[in-house]
Amino acid sequence: MASCIRGMLIAGEGSDLIFPDFAGIESRYNAWLWGEEWKLQAFRDYDAGTGPDLYCVAVGRAFNFDPRSITKKDPRRQLGKVIDLFGGYEGGVGAFVKMADTYGVDLEEMTEQVYPLLSADVLEQALWMWGKFGRRSELPQKVYMACDGVKQLWRRDHKRIQAGWKALKEAAGLAIKNPGTVYSCAGGKILFRMLDYKGRQWLQMQLPSGRKLSYFNPSVDEDDNDAIHYWGVDTETRQWCETSTYGGKLDENGVQGGCRDLLVPALFAAEAADYPPVGSVHDEGIHEIRKGFGSLDELGGLYCRLPAYAKGLPIAVEGHRAHRYRK
Repeated sequence: MASCIRGMLIAGEGSDLIFPDFAGIESRYNAWLWGEEWKLQAFRDYDAGTGPDLYCVAVGRAFNFDPRSITKKDPRRQLGKVIDLFGGYEGGVGAFVKMADTYGVDLEEMTEQVYPLLSADVLEQALWMWGKFGRRSELPQKVYMACDGVKQLWRRDHKRIQAGWKALKEAAGLAIKNPGTVYSCAGGKILFRMLDYKGRQWLQMQLPSGRKLSYFNPSVDEDDNDAIHYWGVDTETRQWCETSTYGGKLDENGVQGGCRDLLVPALFAAEAADYPPVGSVHDEGIHEIRKGFGSLDELGGLYCRLPAYAKGLPIAVEGHRAHRYRK
C-alpha cells in the first residue's frame, strides 16, 4: 500500500509534474567531504560516460573483478548497491542485513558467492567479530562472517571516510569538554563549538554551507569510550529522552544536512525560472509546470549550479516528467 502512495499524486489539468533528484548525492557528498579521491573520480568518469556506475565499481573493487563486466540486470550490481549504501555511516552487520532486505539480496545466496572470495585476514577478523557480537544475532555464523567481511572490504576501500568518523567524534568531544573553543575537521569544512544560550548548553556542528546543527545538553561519558550523549526525540519511540551519537551518525547528520543545503537553493532557482516547487522528498524536488513548457535538462542545469563552498563536488541529476508522480 505504501509503495502506491507516490502514484496517487497527479498534476492539475493542463500541467505536468517534473521531479529531478540528485543522483547518488549522499555517496558523492560523503566522498567529497573527506577527500575520498578515487571515488570522486569514479563519479566524474561515470557522469562523463567513460566509466561504469558506482554500484558496479563497489562490487568490483570489493571482490577484485572488472566492474565493466556487470550489466544493470546482473545480480552482482544489486549487491554492489547494498555494499555502496550501507557502509557510509559506520554501518556494521546489522546495517548490511537491513539494507540487503530493502533491496532484495538473499543473504544465503550472497554468502555462497562472497565467502570463498574473502581473504584469510578478513575471515580471521570476521570470526573474532562473530565471537564478540555475532552469537547474539539470529544469523548463522557463516552468513554473519560474510556480512562482516563485506563491511571490512568497504572500509578498506574508504580509508578517508573511515578516518572521518573518528575525526568527527574527537572534534565533537573536545568541543563539549572545552566550551568556547572551536574544533574543526574535514579540512575545515566541519566546525564544532559549545554554545550557552540563556543558560542552556548546545553543541553546534557547522556545515560547509555555514548552517548549524544543534545538539541539546551534550556530555561525554569517559567511562564508556568517550560516548557522546545529548537530549532529543527518539526516532523510534518519539519520546523526548537522552540519546547518544557516534562518529558515523555525526557523519550522516552532516552529509544529509549538506545535501539539504544543495536542494534548497536549487528549489529557489527553479522557482525563479518558472518551475514552481510543490514539494520535495529527500534529495528530490517536485515541480508542477504547464504542459509544453520547459524540460528536465533545463531544470537539471539549475539543480547542478554548485555553490562556491562545494567546489570539486561531482554532481548529476536524474528524474522524470509525467502527469503522475513516481520513483
